[in-house]
Amino acid sequence: MTQSTFLCSFSLLAFVLLVSCGNHQQEEEKSLSAEDQHLQQEIQYLKDKLDNTVNILDTPETGEEFIAKSVQYAEAHPKDTASAVLYFEAANVANSLRQYRRAVELWGKVWQLYPETEVAPHALFRQGFTCDNSIRDRHLARHYYELFIQKYPSHEYVSGIRNLLKVIDRDPEDMVKQFEKQNQEKK
Repeated sequence: MTQSTFLCSFSLLAFVLLVSCGNHQQEEEKSLSAEDQHLQQEIQYLKDKLDNTVNILDTPETGEEFIAKSVQYAEAHPKDTASAVLYFEAANVANSLRQYRRAVELWGKVWQLYPETEVAPHALFRQGFTCDNSIRDRHLARHYYELFIQKYPSHEYVSGIRNLLKVIDRDPEDMVKQFEKQNQEKK
């Protein structure tokens, strides 16, 4: 997935989730201090700037600032479900900056603090996927995948996660050899 495709899908998901949290957020905004409103504006400005960036690695300082301000807001407003989206977005940015362990930590806050939100299962899946593919910690990836199945047994990702668990301990080179062998047998 290209960086711009990721950012577009990321923005669409964020928009849908923020709209779904809209009423609560509007009520919260009425009681927000001027400082909090300013922080929200800064976060939105940074998000827009990131959305218009072709490669986030070209402007890591913008990503870092977005993460810091998103976490700052979320920590100041733990009861606001929009904080779940901010943690999720901050984790996505950290992941794009190749700060994989930081991303895993932030996604963990989403499903642990906001388990009923729409982004919670996606955050838990991203933890497993990132541990599997970027950090290369299969043991930890297995833990997150199994936890996902336990917490969200009827989620649409479960069948795919079960398939990932079947091959997670296999050496990728052995899998390629087996695939090539199967293709040779079909000819």
